[in-house]
Amino acid sequence: MEFANTLAAAEVGSYISVWKSLAALVIIMIWARLLTWMDKDAENAHLPRVAINAGMFLALILATFLFLIMPGFGVAIAVLLVLFGLSVGAYLGIRNQKVGLKDVGEELKAFFAAPFSKLKKEKKIEAGPGDVVLFNHKGAPVMQPDSESPELPGFQALQRLLVGPLKAGAEQIDLVASETGTQVRYMVDGMPYTGTALDRTSGGAAVGFTKQLANLDTSDRRRPQTGAIKTQTESGKKDLQVTTAGSKAGESMRILVDPKHRHDFKSGGGKTRPTASLKTRPRFWTDWCATAAGSC
Repeated sequence: MEFANTLAAAEVGSYISVWKSLAALVIIMIWARLLTWMDKDAENAHLPRVAINAGMFLALILATFLFLIMPGFGVAIAVLLVLFGLSVGAYLGIRNQKVGLKDVGEELKAFFAAPFSKLKKEKKIEAGPGDVVLFNHKGAPVMQPDSESPELPGFQALQRLLVGPLKAGAEQIDLVASETGTQVRYMVDGMPYTGTALDRTSGGAAVGFTKQLANLDTSDRRRPQTGAIKTQTESGKKDLQVTTAGSKAGESMRILVDPKHRHDFKSGGGKTRPTASLKTRPRFWTDWCATAAGSC
């Protein structure tokens, strides 16, 4: 009888507060979204992506576990927020030592706005005859700068560099700086062709504008850097892997077209051939530099 009275006096339901659970869920969702941004940003900033991903993911799991076992909601939510702040702060500290934090605000704004922008009706972009539509490292289209913009020469030079080779189906485009100008050469099905030559100023502008689109360090004109952009022509969209490096004659650039679709037909056509960079100094690049620029 006493046991029945005890059960009757106990409150039924309302063991979990919906609002408290919702508050914790919002923090965890924001944290998870930031983990996705960190993953992509670490690659662009040339940080140890795998190690950072593992550390940040373990921090999220630990914070969630501690939230669930803490005796009170106030303590639990405080622990969750502290670990969240420490996790984000640790990543920003690592990033600051490598590339700085100047562009973080803009990067985060664009990243969090991306899911909502997809809900809007996108304007279809088509490339006209002889045109190349450029997309930056974020995938946003780049319109032609105004006539008074300092970026216009670089935009126009890059257009001249890409139009002919992309129309011909090039898989590789090389721009090599020399004392007298900038030489352009591209490869179609393994055969080399000479492209439209650019003067030294236009060549430098093309490299600088490309580095800006690929989110590379435009102030560093010596160290090899690699990034990615996209283009669209009449034949469709193309992914471009861009590698730049400096020499005494100026900056040179190698562009690989759709590097993920490059195949080694000698091994049966099923294996992807490793893409070359200026760091590896491939024979084609070294021989051409020796004749065109004297040194690379």
